[in-house]
Amino acid sequence: MTNEARNPHVPIGTVRVVRRHLTALTATFVAAFVAALTLAAGCGSDEADTRAETAGLPDTLRQTEGQEWVLDAADSSIDVPEGVAVTLNVEGDRVSGLAGCNSYTGPIEVGGDSVSIGQLAMTQMACEPAILEAEAAYASALQAADTIEVPDDRLVLTGSDDSRLSFTALDRGAALVGTWDVIQLATENAVEGVLAGTQPTVGFVEDGTLSADAGCNNGAGSWELDADRLTIGPLASTRMACDEPAGVMEQETNLFAALEASRRVQVAGDSLTLLREDGTITVVATASDGAAG
Repeated sequence: MTNEARNPHVPIGTVRVVRRHLTALTATFVAAFVAALTLAAGCGSDEADTRAETAGLPDTLRQTEGQEWVLDAADSSIDVPEGVAVTLNVEGDRVSGLAGCNSYTGPIEVGGDSVSIGQLAMTQMACEPAILEAEAAYASALQAADTIEVPDDRLVLTGSDDSRLSFTALDRGAALVGTWDVIQLATENAVEGVLAGTQPTVGFVEDGTLSADAGCNNGAGSWELDADRLTIGPLASTRMACDEPAGVMEQETNLFAALEASRRVQVAGDSLTLLREDGTITVVATASDGAAG
């Protein structure tokens, strides 16, 4: 008989049985807990290994976004007439740019070194046959691309049909600064060439000021660029009245309105294109005696 105190209402031996059950339950719980820790450690190790394997790999989409890419025709599989601008921009799941004559936009998916570009929507401007032919070849090669590389400051798209599009990165702000000769201008119903005998110009100064010479009056205002998003104006101008050449005052009104309506910018070499938010063209210009950039 032990000296252990017991409850007179509990049968002898019950306490020992309960203790044995508690001990068994505790052992089972500890074993399960240790097994869970081991499993979790194993999963954590696998996850860590996966992270280690992918650490440092380039984020291709991130590298392509927020950049103006200009086609290097000499390193591409398509022929582009000299002086024709072809550009590409990537923003999220959308690709856009200038195809030579018209602007374009479409869906894009990037995963590692794989790329898929869907059906492109394009504006419908009429241009010289050689430019339209180059534009069609570019659109075809772009939609055929299935591999993407971003070595240094280049973007290269290749397709299984041996097509190749090679682009170089451009600093839009630095490229935009300078004086540009306007060669085409949005009017009420179309994009038209400038009047014979006139040479409208637009100047972007590094300090954020802008000047415009429309052939009669001079305009001035401000400009700001965020990635490819452009803000111009409001513009103020002198108040002269000019009779010659005929239509110069209307051209002036169209130029100032086109500049203030511009929301995007694309620069490719000596070519400048300003566009509305919907991708329609407002101004096309060329560098004034190489002064731009």
